[in-house]
Amino acid sequence: MLSSTKNYLSILIPLLLLILTYLIRYLNILYGISFYLVLISMNISIIAITYRRIIYKKPTYNIISAYLPLMIAATLAPLFFSGIFFGFGKSIYFVEPLAVITPFILTLTSLTAIEHVKALMLKKWNVMFVMLISIIMSVIMIQPIQMVTNAGETSILFMRELMMNLTTSIIIILYGLLPALYYRLGVDLIWYYFPIQPMIKTYMSGIMLMIGIIAALVILDYTKFTHSPVLTAKKEIGIFSKIKAVTPVLILGLIAVSQFAGVHSFVVLTGSMEPRINPGDMVIVRKAEQYSVGDIIAFSTRGTIIVHRIHGLEDNQVVTKGDANNYVDPWKIDQSRIIGKAVLIIPYLGYPLILLSNLLGTYYMGLLFLVSLILLFLFLSYYIKLIRRWYTYETS
Repeated sequence: MLSSTKNYLSILIPLLLLILTYLIRYLNILYGISFYLVLISMNISIIAITYRRIIYKKPTYNIISAYLPLMIAATLAPLFFSGIFFGFGKSIYFVEPLAVITPFILTLTSLTAIEHVKALMLKKWNVMFVMLISIIMSVIMIQPIQMVTNAGETSILFMRELMMNLTTSIIIILYGLLPALYYRLGVDLIWYYFPIQPMIKTYMSGIMLMIGIIAALVILDYTKFTHSPVLTAKKEIGIFSKIKAVTPVLILGLIAVSQFAGVHSFVVLTGSMEPRINPGDMVIVRKAEQYSVGDIIAFSTRGTIIVHRIHGLEDNQVVTKGDANNYVDPWKIDQSRIIGKAVLIIPYLGYPLILLSNLLGTYYMGLLFLVSLILLFLFLSYYIKLIRRWYTYETS
């Protein structure tokens, strides 16, 4: 009984200390150099407490020298690739030496502490326990106040953090703590402290990282289950599993290809086009060479996307009107600002997106959240299959 209680306390105390360090960070009760000194000291204490209780597997040379750098590169590639479209800028951390060193040490010790606690909790594991630990660690690393002030961005960052924690968890299970720590430190420290960074929004960086983590997981699968000769041959994958794995990729691929082909989709949020188009209907539009009176078009005005019908033409401008409105719109739209003409109207398909838009604030954030959910579904489908395969192998 005493031994069991001691084992629980040996896990609970480091976990509570870890939660306390993030509470201190988010509550802003310390400022200046004292903020860094206290948090760094607490992180070092967590590492010292957990150090002797963790089993350090000896990783193979190939994992350290070849596969981990490849996983880190694959994770970061979408982030830096996005800079081609959004531009690059100087990292905010490179201002003066003290502004670089103290956040660097804090990041280093924080990530090391969280991976040590995770490794301690994963000494005896199963699939559900891995999921639970990863969720707990992801919640710890997300600021609670952000969930109220910016639910959309926080949700995307939580999904990104969950995927990262799940990936490092399975690396701990397969190869031990050190490779997982190398991977996590490699991704975060390079991303935060690389002198030149792409100028993208925080939520977009979350989505780019999610894509990169999926690529890293594929590499991890190859190193352990496809390339390794010690495991038995894989079982034939059923048709349902293939469809489940391929569908999210096809959806994301169609979205990407359609944008380049001039095809866009919008969910109608108001009843201005009733009865032809109702709130919740999805409208597919495509760029046209010319537009005529009676065409339903999507256009941008005052930062808002509107779907209305062309009521009249004046030189190179169009006068628009909603079918349910009594008066024409108080603007004239230059034809160059027309996004496209409606080619397909799908009833009710956009209701989930309307719900997300209402919850998260904007249509754009709801769409990004939906893309993030698709990426998370793709990741989890692949991840659960991978971890079950290893669990079956180990128990047999």
